[in-house]
Amino acid sequence: RFLHKDGTYRWIYDQVRLVKDGDGNPIECVGYWVDISDRKALERELALREARLNAFFNSAPIGLKIVDDQLRFVQVNEPLALINGVSVQDHIGKSVSEVLPKLASILEPLYRQVLTTGESLLNLEVSGEVPGRPGIVHDWVVSYFPILGNNGHPESVGAVVVEITEQKRVELELRLVTERLQYLLTYSPAIIYSCKSSGDY
Repeated sequence: RFLHKDGTYRWIYDQVRLVKDGDGNPIECVGYWVDISDRKALERELALREARLNAFFNSAPIGLKIVDDQLRFVQVNEPLALINGVSVQDHIGKSVSEVLPKLASILEPLYRQVLTTGESLLNLEVSGEVPGRPGIVHDWVVSYFPILGNNGHPESVGAVVVEITEQKRVELELRLVTERLQYLLTYSPAIIYSCKSSGDY
Protein backbone atom coordinates (compact mmCIF):
# COMPACT_ATOMS: atom_id res chain seq x y z
CA ARG A 1 0.00 0.00 0.00
CA PHE A 2 1.38 3.40 -1.00
CA LEU A 3 0.40 6.96 -0.16
CA HIS A 4 -0.35 8.76 -3.42
CA LYS A 5 0.56 12.42 -3.90
CA ASP A 6 -3.16 13.29 -3.90
CA GLY A 7 -3.35 12.08 -0.29
CA THR A 8 -5.13 8.77 -0.99
CA TYR A 9 -3.74 5.30 -0.44
CA ARG A 10 -3.25 3.05 -3.46
CA TRP A 11 -2.92 -0.71 -3.38
CA ILE A 12 -0.23 -2.07 -5.70
CA TYR A 13 0.38 -5.62 -6.90
CA ASP A 14 4.15 -6.04 -7.18
CA GLN A 15 5.64 -8.80 -9.36
CA VAL A 16 9.46 -9.14 -9.40
CA ARG A 17 11.68 -11.65 -11.24
CA LEU A 18 15.44 -12.09 -10.81
CA VAL A 19 17.44 -12.22 -14.06
CA LYS A 20 20.69 -14.27 -14.08
CA ASP A 21 23.52 -14.61 -16.55
CA GLY A 22 24.66 -17.86 -18.15
CA ASP A 23 26.72 -18.75 -15.06
CA GLY A 24 23.76 -18.26 -12.75
CA ASN A 25 24.93 -14.98 -11.35
CA PRO A 26 22.25 -12.34 -10.62
CA ILE A 27 22.25 -9.49 -13.09
CA GLU A 28 19.14 -7.49 -12.36
CA CYS A 29 15.59 -7.55 -11.15
CA VAL A 30 12.74 -7.01 -13.56
CA GLY A 31 9.27 -6.35 -12.35
CA TYR A 32 6.06 -4.43 -12.72
CA TRP A 33 3.36 -2.83 -10.61
CA VAL A 34 -0.38 -2.99 -11.11
CA ASP A 35 -2.75 -0.63 -9.34
CA ILE A 36 -5.38 -2.86 -7.67
CA SER A 37 -7.01 -0.14 -5.57
CA ASP A 38 -10.39 -0.66 -7.24
CA ARG A 39 -10.26 -4.40 -6.53
CA LYS A 40 -9.35 -3.79 -2.89
CA ALA A 41 -12.22 -1.29 -2.56
CA LEU A 42 -14.61 -3.88 -4.00
CA GLU A 43 -13.28 -6.51 -1.60
CA ARG A 44 -13.90 -4.16 1.33
CA GLU A 45 -17.44 -3.44 0.10
CA LEU A 46 -18.18 -7.14 -0.28
CA ALA A 47 -16.78 -7.86 3.18
CA LEU A 48 -18.98 -5.12 4.64
CA ARG A 49 -22.06 -6.49 2.88
CA GLU A 50 -21.29 -10.00 4.11
CA ALA A 51 -20.85 -8.71 7.66
CA ARG A 52 -24.21 -6.94 7.47
CA LEU A 53 -25.89 -10.03 6.05
CA ASN A 54 -24.41 -12.22 8.78
CA ALA A 55 -25.50 -9.73 11.45
CA PHE A 56 -29.06 -9.80 10.08
CA PHE A 57 -28.98 -13.58 9.72
CA ASN A 58 -27.80 -14.13 13.27
CA SER A 59 -30.03 -11.56 14.97
CA ALA A 60 -33.31 -12.30 13.17
CA PRO A 61 -36.03 -13.57 15.58
CA ILE A 62 -37.29 -16.14 13.04
CA GLY A 63 -35.69 -19.26 11.61
CA LEU A 64 -33.38 -18.73 8.64
CA LYS A 65 -31.41 -21.32 6.69
CA ILE A 66 -29.51 -21.83 3.44
CA VAL A 67 -29.34 -25.24 1.76
CA ASP A 68 -27.02 -25.98 -1.19
CA ASP A 69 -27.89 -27.81 -4.41
CA GLN A 70 -27.06 -31.13 -2.73
CA LEU A 71 -29.66 -30.31 -0.03
CA ARG A 72 -26.99 -29.84 2.63
CA PHE A 73 -27.23 -27.14 5.27
CA VAL A 74 -24.79 -24.31 4.54
CA GLN A 75 -25.95 -21.79 7.13
CA VAL A 76 -28.60 -21.73 9.86
CA ASN A 77 -29.32 -19.28 12.64
CA GLU A 78 -29.99 -19.97 16.31
CA PRO A 79 -33.81 -19.62 16.13
CA LEU A 80 -33.91 -22.33 13.46
CA ALA A 81 -31.65 -24.55 15.55
CA LEU A 82 -34.08 -24.12 18.45
CA ILE A 83 -37.05 -24.94 16.20
CA ASN A 84 -35.39 -28.19 15.09
CA GLY A 85 -33.90 -29.01 18.47
CA VAL A 86 -30.51 -29.53 16.80
CA SER A 87 -27.48 -27.28 17.39
CA VAL A 88 -26.25 -24.94 14.67
CA GLN A 89 -23.00 -26.91 14.38
CA ASP A 90 -24.87 -30.19 13.94
CA HIS A 91 -26.71 -28.78 10.90
CA ILE A 92 -23.73 -27.55 8.89
CA GLY A 93 -22.63 -29.87 6.08
CA LYS A 94 -25.37 -32.40 6.75
CA SER A 95 -28.28 -33.17 4.45
CA VAL A 96 -31.91 -32.40 5.17
CA SER A 97 -32.61 -36.12 5.50
CA GLU A 98 -29.83 -36.51 8.08
CA VAL A 99 -30.98 -33.62 10.28
CA LEU A 100 -34.74 -33.87 9.75
CA PRO A 101 -35.51 -37.48 8.79
CA LYS A 102 -39.25 -37.22 9.50
CA LEU A 103 -39.66 -34.02 7.48
CA ALA A 104 -37.32 -34.84 4.58
CA SER A 105 -40.03 -36.34 2.37
CA ILE A 106 -41.97 -33.06 2.64
CA LEU A 107 -39.09 -30.59 2.43
CA GLU A 108 -36.80 -32.12 -0.20
CA PRO A 109 -39.29 -31.82 -3.11
CA LEU A 110 -39.80 -28.15 -2.24
CA TYR A 111 -36.06 -27.43 -2.31
CA ARG A 112 -35.68 -29.28 -5.61
CA GLN A 113 -38.58 -27.36 -7.13
CA VAL A 114 -36.92 -24.03 -6.27
CA LEU A 115 -33.54 -25.22 -7.59
CA THR A 116 -35.13 -26.47 -10.83
CA THR A 117 -37.50 -23.60 -11.59
CA GLY A 118 -35.64 -20.70 -9.96
CA GLU A 119 -38.97 -19.50 -8.56
CA SER A 120 -39.79 -18.76 -4.93
CA LEU A 121 -42.36 -20.66 -2.89
CA LEU A 122 -44.02 -18.39 -0.36
CA ASN A 123 -46.09 -18.87 2.80
CA LEU A 124 -46.50 -22.64 2.70
CA GLU A 125 -47.84 -24.42 5.79
CA VAL A 126 -45.79 -27.45 6.85
CA SER A 127 -46.48 -29.82 9.75
CA GLY A 128 -44.36 -32.56 11.24
CA GLU A 129 -41.95 -33.74 13.93
CA VAL A 130 -38.44 -32.50 14.64
CA PRO A 131 -35.62 -34.40 16.41
CA GLY A 132 -35.63 -32.11 19.44
CA ARG A 133 -39.31 -32.79 20.19
CA PRO A 134 -40.19 -36.28 18.99
CA GLY A 135 -43.80 -37.41 19.09
CA ILE A 136 -45.14 -33.84 18.93
CA VAL A 137 -46.50 -32.44 15.68
CA HIS A 138 -45.55 -28.82 15.05
CA ASP A 139 -46.76 -26.34 12.46
CA TRP A 140 -44.75 -23.78 10.50
CA VAL A 141 -45.17 -21.23 7.74
CA VAL A 142 -42.20 -21.48 5.41
CA SER A 143 -40.97 -19.55 2.37
CA TYR A 144 -38.24 -20.66 -0.01
CA PHE A 145 -36.33 -18.51 -2.48
CA PRO A 146 -33.50 -19.24 -4.95
CA ILE A 147 -29.97 -17.93 -4.43
CA LEU A 148 -28.34 -17.51 -7.82
CA GLY A 149 -24.74 -18.35 -8.66
CA ASN A 150 -22.40 -16.51 -11.05
CA ASN A 151 -24.01 -18.29 -14.01
CA GLY A 152 -27.44 -16.92 -13.11
CA HIS A 153 -28.81 -20.32 -12.11
CA PRO A 154 -29.91 -21.32 -8.59
CA GLU A 155 -27.03 -22.80 -6.62
CA SER A 156 -28.72 -22.84 -3.21
CA VAL A 157 -32.03 -22.16 -1.49
CA GLY A 158 -32.74 -19.71 1.30
CA ALA A 159 -35.64 -20.37 3.65
CA VAL A 160 -37.60 -18.45 6.25
CA VAL A 161 -39.36 -20.49 8.94
CA VAL A 162 -41.97 -19.18 11.38
CA GLU A 163 -43.48 -21.54 13.93
CA ILE A 164 -47.28 -21.25 14.26
CA THR A 165 -47.95 -24.29 16.45
CA GLU A 166 -49.51 -22.28 19.27
CA GLN A 167 -51.53 -20.17 16.86
CA LYS A 168 -52.91 -23.31 15.20
CA ARG A 169 -53.79 -24.75 18.62
CA VAL A 170 -55.73 -21.62 19.58
CA GLU A 171 -57.49 -21.60 16.21
CA LEU A 172 -58.52 -25.24 16.70
CA GLU A 173 -59.86 -24.58 20.19
CA LEU A 174 -61.80 -21.57 18.96
CA ARG A 175 -63.29 -23.58 16.12
CA LEU A 176 -64.34 -26.37 18.47
CA VAL A 177 -65.99 -23.90 20.86
CA THR A 178 -67.81 -22.26 17.94
CA GLU A 179 -69.00 -25.64 16.64
CA ARG A 180 -70.27 -26.65 20.09
CA LEU A 181 -72.11 -23.36 20.48
CA GLN A 182 -73.64 -23.70 17.03
CA TYR A 183 -74.77 -27.23 17.88
CA LEU A 184 -76.42 -26.03 21.08
CA LEU A 185 -78.17 -23.20 19.30
CA THR A 186 -79.42 -25.55 16.62
CA TYR A 187 -80.45 -28.65 18.56
CA SER A 188 -81.04 -27.66 22.18
CA PRO A 189 -84.72 -28.03 23.27
CA ALA A 190 -84.28 -25.18 25.74
CA ILE A 191 -84.88 -21.57 24.84
CA ILE A 192 -81.60 -19.80 24.45
CA TYR A 193 -81.54 -16.05 24.32
CA SER A 194 -79.33 -13.12 25.09
CA CYS A 195 -80.29 -9.75 26.43
CA LYS A 196 -78.64 -6.40 26.74
CA SER A 197 -79.39 -3.99 29.54
CA SER A 198 -80.42 -0.56 28.37
CA GLY A 199 -80.47 0.87 31.86
CA ASP A 200 -84.33 0.99 31.87
CA TYR A 201 -86.37 -1.45 33.97
